[in-house]
Amino acid sequence: MQEVTLDLEVSSDSAMVWRDDRLYLLDQRQLPEREVFIECTDVRVTAEAIRAMVVRGAPAIGITAAYGIVLAARERFVRHGPDWRSHLDADLELLAAARPTAVNLFWAIARFRTLIAGLGDTDPVPSLLDEAVAIHRQDRLDNRRMGEFGAELMVSPGAVITRRTGDRRLGHRTRCHPQCPPPQQDHHRLRGRDPALAAGRATDRLGAVP
Repeated sequence: MQEVTLDLEVSSDSAMVWRDDRLYLLDQRQLPEREVFIECTDVRVTAEAIRAMVVRGAPAIGITAAYGIVLAARERFVRHGPDWRSHLDADLELLAAARPTAVNLFWAIARFRTLIAGLGDTDPVPSLLDEAVAIHRQDRLDNRRMGEFGAELMVSPGAVITRRTGDRRLGHRTRCHPQCPPPQQDHHRLRGRDPALAAGRATDRLGAVP
């Protein structure tokens, strides 16, 4: 997997970036010490990034898979033209095997299977990319709504206890909303150098702690 840096501010909204017809994943295993991205130019690298826990949290994994399907379809169409669809199943199975316990991964694959079934023999990338972007955008909106709901309950400064291993969406949940007074936050989560525990460290950098 190719490690790169991007000229953008790292935040909960930049954990996954589609730019220049490729996907960049913030490597959560490296946080908070380093802010680097893994460049995904094809479905194989995308699946490996999911398997290696570069990206953590079921919603983020689902979004990553959606962009991975775009990359897969692009390659299949270039190689096989109108027959691209019949060659795509292997790519979907590759993504599914990358993290068998991630519910959103299988949700995203099923959603794209339905979309793919309705497409013609022409270039599928525009339609599939629109779908991936829509899923990504909806996830951001949902996160902010959750923050707004939480802000209604916090009428004065107080303490927030976060009990979870952490994932990309945690930042919006605990920061709540700009109008909410900044609370003291106590995070109970796993930490360690093991990549499998890295999401707890990522919580700090992605916005959970002001």
